[in-house]
Amino acid sequence: GWFFATLQWYFLSKAIGIDIPFFAIFLLHPLITILMFVPISPAGLGLMEGGVILVFSFFSISSAAAMAFSVLVRINILFVDLIGLKTVMKASK
Repeated sequence: GWFFATLQWYFLSKAIGIDIPFFAIFLLHPLITILMFVPISPAGLGLMEGGVILVFSFFSISSAAAMAFSVLVRINILFVDLIGLKTVMKASK
């Protein structure tokens, strides 16, 4: 799962013009994703986005591009979760 999620992040970053090596995203993905599990806000809303902006600033990526990336990742996660929610709702009946 980690490899495929990294591919998702890698291709998403390339699609919006962020140039980070695949290996860097492979290592950063779990570190940034874990911020969603910090119980400060629902699903780490805002915390993960801030983490992405901070970490991507080390790669000289603008905060606007980093924010766009993190919002697109969040939207993608929500859509994938909705697919699973549909399955859970069907199974619970």
